[in-house]
Amino acid sequence: MALGATSCTACDAGKRAVAESVNCTACEAGTYSSSRSENCTLCGKGFVSSEPKSTFCTACEGGKVQPLAGQSLCASCNAGFYQAATGQSACNFCDGGKYSSSSGALSCSSCPAGSFSSTNATACIDCVEGRYSGEGRSSCDLCEKGFYALSAGSTGCVACALGTAQPRNGSSSCIECEAGKYQSSTGQTSCQTCNAGEVSAIVGSASCDSCEPGRYQSLTGQTACIDCTVGTYGPSTALQSCILCDPGYNARKPGSISCERCNPPEMSFGYGGANCSSCQTEYYKDTLTGKCIQCDEEKAKCNNEENGTTLLTINVRKGYYRFDPSSEEIYECPFLDNCQGGLSTGQESCRSGSFGALCELCDDNYYLEGDTNTCESCDNATSGSKVIVLFIVGGVLFVLAIVIIVLMMYNAQRLSEFYMEHEERILQLSAKVTALIVTMQIIVLVNDNHRDLEGATLPQPYGRFLDSLSFLALDMVEFVPLSCLFGRVSHLQGLMAWTVGPLSLIALVSILIVLSKHEQRKVVS
Repeated sequence: MALGATSCTACDAGKRAVAESVNCTACEAGTYSSSRSENCTLCGKGFVSSEPKSTFCTACEGGKVQPLAGQSLCASCNAGFYQAATGQSACNFCDGGKYSSSSGALSCSSCPAGSFSSTNATACIDCVEGRYSGEGRSSCDLCEKGFYALSAGSTGCVACALGTAQPRNGSSSCIECEAGKYQSSTGQTSCQTCNAGEVSAIVGSASCDSCEPGRYQSLTGQTACIDCTVGTYGPSTALQSCILCDPGYNARKPGSISCERCNPPEMSFGYGGANCSSCQTEYYKDTLTGKCIQCDEEKAKCNNEENGTTLLTINVRKGYYRFDPSSEEIYECPFLDNCQGGLSTGQESCRSGSFGALCELCDDNYYLEGDTNTCESCDNATSGSKVIVLFIVGGVLFVLAIVIIVLMMYNAQRLSEFYMEHEERILQLSAKVTALIVTMQIIVLVNDNHRDLEGATLPQPYGRFLDSLSFLALDMVEFVPLSCLFGRVSHLQGLMAWTVGPLSLIALVSILIVLSKHEQRKVVS
């Protein structure tokens, strides 16, 4: 109030009165006053007065705030925050999936698809490989199994292509199916295994290939088909195994789609013939010429239906003889039971105790049994009836010889007269009988010798006729087991006996005749 004044003057708006002051004082920035105000009022939160003498406070504009009272300036919201309203004391933070890149933002922007943000974000972050997002997302999602995201910032996942698969979540690529497997659909978590009869040779196959005719595959998950082996064939595709050729058919090459029929008499026995290397029943394979030759069924059996008969496996019948496996000639044995037949040849085909060509000779301690025409052990010789017969006949012949000699000595006169009377006829008959016996002996011996040395026999029935006259050879070995007494008689020994024996007999008879004539002369004189 001025000196001498009778009353006080009110202060204008924006100013305040100070006690006992003659002037009004301006309000400071951050405060305001109305007219006649004794005091300045602080601006509230969210409001400011930037200059002194303010009559009012101004609200902070959008994007700005003032958290304190009595302030002259508003503060801009930091990046990551925003404020859309005016007169606010605090900024709002951007929610997840949104961002504000600069201060004083009135609002937050949404993150574009393929990115994300957390709260208070100043920028969005691209989704990493194997993840994706839509717009305004606070996080990225993992790609599901069977899908992938190749690059960062993906807005979606891609299904695995044909021939690939992905068993994991959040993958950036798919895995190609390995050889032997396939995948015929997209977006799959695993590959499928090729079935038996099918294969896939490369990685990343969308399907399996069927094995072509002539090939097969018995296992699953394989990369290649296998050729049908020889003896088998594959008539169709996708075979898990090949088919064996029927008997009489063959498949000579691997990978055959059919079997070929054998040309008779060639044959393949059993199933799965690789060739027609065998011969059908009643034939045998000549190993030198490769031809099938018909068997002599009387002498051999060629009916091996498992592998077929060859020259080496001819099954000779009992009583027949083959010199070696390479021989086509089969001979009838003189002593049938000595030849066992079968697959054996030569000495191996002889019955125990016999040996030689045609098994006609007996080993040491064996003798030829006349009844059976087999070589029997000498251990049983003494119990045989022929030994008894031998001694009986020998005894009778000895006694008979003594009687004849005695009669000739005491009846010399009569015998002399009879001989003188019929001398010519007796000599003629004796010469004829002797010639006949000698001739038959020679024929029998020649036949036996030829058979022993070369194994050949004379045609029947002539051969049987000569065999019936074999006793003329005076071979006692055939009648009695002399070999058990004197050891085995060889062929040469037998030949000598056959020649010396008759001569000795003739010499004995001649001695008897001389003795009888001597007695005759004594009687006459």
